[in-house]
Amino acid sequence: MEVHRASKGKAGFPLIVSVEPVMLGVLRVVFDDGYEGVLDLRSSMGHAAWQNIRTKEDFYEVELEQFGSHIFWPKGGGAPELPADGVRVSCERQESLLRSMRW
Repeated sequence: MEVHRASKGKAGFPLIVSVEPVMLGVLRVVFDDGYEGVLDLRSSMGHAAWQNIRTKEDFYEVELEQFGSHIFWPKGGGAPELPADGVRVSCERQESLLRSMRW
């Protein structure tokens, strides 16, 4: 299920327009400047902060803050809120890493 933000605003960094789970631990994220990225959280999900987000059903309940400033899991019981600027940096870093691995 793709989640879109309810309101639009101006910020000093790109805000998230939509977030969609691709598979357990992986999100497709679209920003208001048109950039689309994939955020792979699988390596982080073994940490205690993710203890309540272990199943596909739990992970797919991701929500987007109404202004696009962060994504979160309402039933996560302490699962991290991921700020838009950090998500953007992570998406770009992961994309760059994948590009450098291609032959």
